[in-house]
Amino acid sequence: EIKSYTPTQEQWLQTQQALQRAYQNALKQKPYERTISELNQLLIKPSFSESQLLDAINEADLDALMAVKAAYFNELKTIIWGHGNITEKDVVKSSETLQRILLGNTKLIDVPRKTLKQLSFGLTKSKINAQHNDSAMTLYFQSESKNKKDRAIIGLLAQVIKAPYYTYMRTEQKYGYIVFATPYPMLEQAGLGFIVQSPTTPANTLISESELFIKNFVQTMEDMTETDFEHHQQGLINNLLKKPLNLQQKTNRLWAEIDIENTDFNTTEELADLVATLTKPDIIQYLKENIIGEKKKAIALFYDPTNK
Repeated sequence: EIKSYTPTQEQWLQTQQALQRAYQNALKQKPYERTISELNQLLIKPSFSESQLLDAINEADLDALMAVKAAYFNELKTIIWGHGNITEKDVVKSSETLQRILLGNTKLIDVPRKTLKQLSFGLTKSKINAQHNDSAMTLYFQSESKNKKDRAIIGLLAQVIKAPYYTYMRTEQKYGYIVFATPYPMLEQAGLGFIVQSPTTPANTLISESELFIKNFVQTMEDMTETDFEHHQQGLINNLLKKPLNLQQKTNRLWAEIDIENTDFNTTEELADLVATLTKPDIIQYLKENIIGEKKKAIALFYDPTNK
């Protein structure tokens, strides 16, 4: 049915218009959301912007769609798996059906994974386009490699820094009403993001004040008691080892493991074990060298409305 299905012109137009609305709405996202979207598009390759996708769907027609459909099953990489209320026998039977009906004449190929652009040392700034009266920025720090220990360190640093960053930028300085710090790994490479949106403060101030806060946070870390540090450490471990709340969460976690070809399905457990080995000096050293010092690889994507 999938191979033989042919949509009507009306069905095509309905789908085209729905996609057009979706891409147009994405371009009207809040500016902090736009900085995050553009960060992903900048670093993950290949990627396509909403503007590029909108142009493509505007130019497409039903004939172009059918041409893609006709060639789609010629070459594929196929992964079939099942979990939950299903047996191995059921999965095998389903895969045989798919092989017979859909993939009988398909050439199985190896599809390369997306790659991650590596930032240069230092801080790069890039202005984005948005449609809003607020300013916004995302200050992103990329780890030096895909080392899992870096993911553990940045995860614990984010756990420690997120509440003080919010207090400083939102409560004390009142720079923005959207403020958060978060671990932001991409394609298994660790990253740390600081995000702010403000109705009154220019983006350059948001960036410089975030940098100042991070620099001063070294002293905060040095003054932190071992008891407080261990509390943060255990909190992150508990979060990593938390069981999925539903089948969708479990499915997403399993797909992430399949994507990196980890058939042990134990990435979160490995990260939790690494977090347990970390010390306060580990975090302070990483903060000094990789977030503030010469090993820093960072980019700030920002937006200011024209009236600021």
